[in-house]
Amino acid sequence: MTMKKRAFIFLLLTGVLISCSDDSKEFELAAKELCSCMTEGETDASDAVSANMSLGLCLLDSKVDLKDPKMAEQINEQCPEFKDGFQDFVKELK
Repeated sequence: MTMKKRAFIFLLLTGVLISCSDDSKEFELAAKELCSCMTEGETDASDAVSANMSLGLCLLDSKVDLKDPKMAEQINEQCPEFKDGFQDFVKELK
């Protein structure tokens, strides 16, 4: 087998392994940080404007895809009181 073929197979397998990695920990951590930020900010979840602004500030440095259903699942598990506000916020994202 030539060196080019070996390199191609190596890159192909590496790509497959990376794409199959478990990213649920990233969503779990992002949701934990969001819930902590929202709780520390003493956000009134019933006030939509305040909640939306706080969500935006808390999610400013988020490294995960907020539209991914895994993020919504984690929010629902970790801080269900912010679930509706989070879903509304994500709907407004472009």
